[in-house]
Amino acid sequence: MDHGVGTSLIVVDRTPDVEATTVVARIKSDPRLAAIPVLAIAQTDSVDERIALLDAGADDVMARPIDDLELAARVDGLLLRTPAPVVSGVATPETGPAEPRRAGGRLVGFFAAHGGVGTTTLAVDTAVRLADRGAATVALVDLDPWWGQVATHLDLVPRATIVDLARDLNGGPDVELVRGYALQHSSGVSVYTSPPRPNDAAPLRQEQLELVLEALRGTYDYVIVDGGSAMDERAQVLHVRADRVVVVVSPEIPAVRATRMLLEQLAEFEAPSERQVLVLNHIFAAGLVKRDDLRRSLQVPIDIEIPYDPLLFLKAVNEGIPLVIGAPNSAPAQAIRRLAALLLVEPAHDPAAATAGPAAAPADKTRKPLFRGFGRR
Repeated sequence: MDHGVGTSLIVVDRTPDVEATTVVARIKSDPRLAAIPVLAIAQTDSVDERIALLDAGADDVMARPIDDLELAARVDGLLLRTPAPVVSGVATPETGPAEPRRAGGRLVGFFAAHGGVGTTTLAVDTAVRLADRGAATVALVDLDPWWGQVATHLDLVPRATIVDLARDLNGGPDVELVRGYALQHSSGVSVYTSPPRPNDAAPLRQEQLELVLEALRGTYDYVIVDGGSAMDERAQVLHVRADRVVVVVSPEIPAVRATRMLLEQLAEFEAPSERQVLVLNHIFAAGLVKRDDLRRSLQVPIDIEIPYDPLLFLKAVNEGIPLVIGAPNSAPAQAIRRLAALLLVEPAHDPAAATAGPAAAPADKTRKPLFRGFGRR
């Protein structure tokens, strides 16, 4: 599909003799076509079908029945996010003219109510997996103001930090300024680190974080934030503004109890539950809490399970090579791929949560504090 001069897009719909996922995968594996955005049409509203198409490489998925206005909006959005010019249906290596103004990238926060459950590992690997799809720009942000380890997981040495970026941002987002504060990882991920020492800078204030997140969303297609487990105003900004929030829990009683309290507080705050993704990370060989018991305690479904591995995660962090790069065919890496694909699926709209307002709206200061009663764990 051509959409004006120098832009193209491929739509994959019904394919009677070949699976649509196979067609998408073939397109993305062809160097002549890989940079062209692919919009896949799912024949049903099944989440599994949409995830399969996204995992095969589709840049966006729509489910039948098709609404003409939504189709036009998604086509426009894909074309705006395509950084490279395309000539005669084939991507060219030239950088082309300056990037068009973005409508705003997708913000995904990773969070836990209890430390030590693997939040940083999953945020890092998800960002690398999204960048590996090749059709999007990805930023990874370390929001831990004291002991952030995102740089360690990627074997990077922090220079300028997210605190420096916040200090130097003035007014509207400046794409070149924003990109200048990033460390570039070989996977293609732009990394924004936390200060290497706790006394290097004060944590970001709420208004600073809001400014930084909007600047990053105006610069990248996907912004992945490692929110850690500190229950403070930074976490409130992340939960309110994020398009999806990944809540990570391990199968142990303290983590489950803390996560249950977190979900209760989010419900009181009217944070839309459909934007939350619950990940059970098996960090022990034998969990003290079984899956069914955990689901009954939290009263929400478990969306993704990350299987236990006695060596791969330890090896990945000590070598600074993310699991999805160092062991891409392992069971944990495949689970992380499913998580990345799930995050690309638009959450189903929950009318009961409509009162929470849009994700980008600032918090209503008259409401009760989001994390009332919590302490750092």
